[in-house]
Amino acid sequence: MCFYYDYGRPGMNGTNDALRGAAFHEAGHVVVARAFGLTVEKIEIGGDGSGKATISSAAHLPPIDQIALCVAGIEAQALFNCSTHKYAAFADYAKVSSLVEGLTDAESFELRNAAYMRALEILKKRAPEVERLANELIERRHIDAT
Repeated sequence: MCFYYDYGRPGMNGTNDALRGAAFHEAGHVVVARAFGLTVEKIEIGGDGSGKATISSAAHLPPIDQIALCVAGIEAQALFNCSTHKYAAFADYAKVSSLVEGLTDAESFELRNAAYMRALEILKKRAPEVERLANELIERRHIDAT
């Protein structure tokens, strides 16, 4: 599973904000993936603020955990007060939509809310790990086999 995050859209407040947003976004995905026992191959952010985390398949996880993994990036950005924009997490939300397909609106709403809370709980509990990883990403831009 590969989470790709394109933060380099026009209208951002500068490269530092874009890099910080991308770093915390990817760190959020990675920390939640690790909490679920998934393997992380690599994480990277680009000079334009884009990012990518290559994570093993989450298909064996229950839907709540798959959705939590998808929303962990945007939840990390919110938790750590990082800039965002209207294109943030577009691919993540598309994945969530596919995971709730076939559910009633009420079931979808309940599952998505539970998944957001699950991601936020993990991120809060592991906040120092998220911060360390995000700061390392800002400095190095690429991390292998974490």
